[in-house]
Amino acid sequence: MTGQSSTVAKDPVKFQEPKWTKITKCFSFVDNFDKLFHIEEPKGANEGFVIFNGMRGLSIFWVIFGHEELIRGKVTTNYMDWKTITREAGWVTISAAAYFAVDVFFFVGGFLAAVLVLDKLLKMKFVNVSIVPSMWVHRFLRVWPTYAFCIIIYWKLTPYWSSGPIWNEYILETELCDN
Repeated sequence: MTGQSSTVAKDPVKFQEPKWTKITKCFSFVDNFDKLFHIEEPKGANEGFVIFNGMRGLSIFWVIFGHEELIRGKVTTNYMDWKTITREAGWVTISAAAYFAVDVFFFVGGFLAAVLVLDKLLKMKFVNVSIVPSMWVHRFLRVWPTYAFCIIIYWKLTPYWSSGPIWNEYILETELCDN
């Protein structure tokens, strides 16, 4: 040895990322892509049911698309535009089939709820009569606040958000809620 002493840090300082880089990474496509599209498949009895949540998600987007197309067709005052609208790629099949996407959404939601109830029933020692009313209360408390919030937004706030050539028709529709 040459007599040089090597110093080893007893407490190495861990690199901390600055806050501004953490904030900018929130908007990074590269960092967020894997987090958005990575599916953690559950192990055990519910293995293989993740695909049904995906079907339910796709069907709700399909329903929203169908409603958008219905509103678009409803406010078309120039019926010569229908020739152009209906010749767009996929309009006739995708828009019309949104009617059935509602059925898919409710069927898959009911199927997943039934699987959860069956799983809960199999884990119970004895079946309690109050399980069905408790499911209804749970479902009501889960759905109703969001539904009420959306209705209040539609009814009271959206009339102040925009203007345009078809906006008066929207205002007339929201005024129907006042009666």
